[in-house]
Amino acid sequence: MTKDINKKPFDDKTLLKLDIFRECFQEWIPVHIHNSFIDKVFVLDLFSGSGTDSEGNFGSPLLLIDVIGENKFSYCKTKLDKLQFWFNDNNKSKIIKLKSEIEKHCESCCNKE
Repeated sequence: MTKDINKKPFDDKTLLKLDIFRECFQEWIPVHIHNSFIDKVFVLDLFSGSGTDSEGNFGSPLLLIDVIGENKFSYCKTKLDKLQFWFNDNNKSKIIKLKSEIEKHCESCCNKE
């Protein structure tokens, strides 16, 4: 049986990995979003988990959603039609929790002025 990393706080190595992942995505996404030759950008996270650790630190799905909602990008209202996120996990309860977390996060993002 695999270890469930979402039931405890992320360790320092995982937090560092997520920070590097976020920075890479922040640099990568504008290049593709603003490319007139690209009609759609698909972002897949096939091991997404429940979205947070036990302390509420964002996992990769919520980091991705958070980056597109930041003020310097504000893709929530302008370029979201060009982005499509696919999140998956083999644990149904994690997907249910992730869906709820994403809905809360997206609602907050779309309500920003």
